[in-house]
Amino acid sequence: MSAKAFLDTNILIYAFDQDQIKKQRAMHLIVATALGAKCDNLYSEDLQHGLVIDNQLQVINPFRRD
Repeated sequence: MSAKAFLDTNILIYAFDQDQIKKQRAMHLIVATALGAKCDNLYSEDLQHGLVIDNQLQVINPFRRD
């Protein structure tokens, strides 16, 4: 039995987008620095609001309206 998979070329473009990789690395560095500094909150619109990282760091979106 053979299966077919649809591959959108945009997936490949985004996968190799160097700007996106740089942004991800920068965000990882920011999170690592905040964890190393024992911060309780990280204000970011780029991460999921309410996300708790390593039971220590809570992400808060400062632009979120409840």
